[in-house]
Amino acid sequence: MLVVHPGWMKSYMSGEFNEEAAITTEQAAAGIASLIRDYKAETTEREHPAFRDYSGSEMSWT
Repeated sequence: MLVVHPGWMKSYMSGEFNEEAAITTEQAAAGIASLIRDYKAETTEREHPAFRDYSGSEMSWT
C-alpha cells in the first residue's frame, strides 16, 4: 500500500489563490505519477505500507 501526501500546493483550496505554497498542482501531479510508476517497479512485498510525499521522500506516520 502506498499513501501519498501531495505537498503544499498553489491552489484555491483556502478560498483564494495561495502564492506562497511550495509547488504547483501540475508539479504535484507529475511527482505523484512518477512516484507511483517507480513504486510499482519496486518489490511489492513490503513489510509495511509506505507514506511518501510527492517527491518520493518517506514521511513519518506520526
